[in-house]
Amino acid sequence: MSGLTAAILAGGQSRRMGTDKALVMLRGKPLVKHVIERLRLLPVDQIFLLARQADQYPMLDIPVYSDIIPDLGPVGGLWTALNLANHDQIVVVGCDMPFINPALLVKLVESQTAMPCDAVVPRWHGNPQPLHAVYHRQSLEKVASALTAGTRRFQDMLDQFRTRWMDEREYAPLEANGLAFTNLNTLDDLERVASLLSETR
Repeated sequence: MSGLTAAILAGGQSRRMGTDKALVMLRGKPLVKHVIERLRLLPVDQIFLLARQADQYPMLDIPVYSDIIPDLGPVGGLWTALNLANHDQIVVVGCDMPFINPALLVKLVESQTAMPCDAVVPRWHGNPQPLHAVYHRQSLEKVASALTAGTRRFQDMLDQFRTRWMDEREYAPLEANGLAFTNLNTLDDLERVASLLSETR
């Protein structure tokens, strides 16, 4: 596997959490640090965070950038990530997903290498998981076109891509319960997963 970039998206407004989700404390450290630790289990040599206010994360040991064009949602975040990536393949995850699965992400990367496409996106019970997925830098112009057309939803954009969908039957040995796709939106979510996190480490 050649060079790989990992981008963490933290551009949301965290309205339901009431504070920046990336920085809420989970078992003694900011939530985003759990994500970074798991990404470092991948063969990546470039990891960065995309956030609304890049200067709010001095405690992190990775670069933090703001979206090139703000307020375009997660599709805008992907466009920024593709522009900043040093490599053709970019793992994209959310900042609020402490259970991301490195082995599954490797499988997605390998699938894209074997069958070149714009994106490899897992589905869980039929629901796309675009923030636990792999994108190719060749899709940059397609993302730009989608944004110009007013597209803000990942699903709408992926329908325009050469997207390789991966369903449970293909990755069940690596991710049987869908925990990897858990994202935290509220303080109740945070409390609920704190015990689960200790069980999975």
